[in-house]
Amino acid sequence: SGQLWVGKQHAEQAWASGIGAQPSVFRRVFTRRELAGALTRNVQHPLHATFLTEARSRSTSAGLPAGSPTERYPYRPVSISPAQDPMGAREEILIQATKLFAHQGFAQTSVREIVEGAGVTKPTLYYYFGSKAGLFEALITERVSAETQAFDEILGGEIPHMERLEALSRLRFERINEDPDFARLIGRYAMDPTGAPHLDLNVFMVAQAKSLTMFFVDGIQCGVFRPQDPLELALAFQGLLNFRFMAALCGGPPLTDLSVQTLLSVFENGVTP
Repeated sequence: SGQLWVGKQHAEQAWASGIGAQPSVFRRVFTRRELAGALTRNVQHPLHATFLTEARSRSTSAGLPAGSPTERYPYRPVSISPAQDPMGAREEILIQATKLFAHQGFAQTSVREIVEGAGVTKPTLYYYFGSKAGLFEALITERVSAETQAFDEILGGEIPHMERLEALSRLRFERINEDPDFARLIGRYAMDPTGAPHLDLNVFMVAQAKSLTMFFVDGIQCGVFRPQDPLELALAFQGLLNFRFMAALCGGPPLTDLSVQTLLSVFENGVTP
């Protein structure tokens, strides 16, 4: 028929519960030409635009001021030159804040604890971030923005499709291994944001889902993947990645090269002979 349904009933429920969208959002039918056009023109896909509109609407209804993280999408990491931070104080503050927020929570962590751990003064923290809330926002948005950008660069590369998925998996696992506290912080915030500044992380989830969906559309058109719902493929792959690293953070087997190979094998070949 030349058309692809984007989203089935269970995907509708999952996305709707995640960003507050109405189930009708997922009943939009996109032609293959529309999807291919989004790839070649490098413009926002209508599906992503709809999700982003819903996320912004929810943030506005929550009383967020203009210029909040959602309204500034896409995020851009703050660039600090060595001359502006000769002693690396800003980075050290971010490192200490990550540890404390991950293990104690935002409300239970004091500015005094952060600056003492970083070996700086309170005025230094306020100079770079304005407040503890500003520090929390910068910590999460700069890091997740950088990861989302890396996500897009890998998926938009020229190497074969399965090699791109391997590179993406290795990047995600390596960063978890290098800084498990940041992953714990994101998990803690997602489960219980009480007392912390409101940040709509769904904006990033939507951006990454968009990139993966477009990646699978391209793979289907090239004959690399069997014709099926590209959004479902994107959600399935994200689910495999996320569950595996959450298991590692909760005391399960560590993330290794075998973890990457097994995940890709399951995704590409299934588990039956």
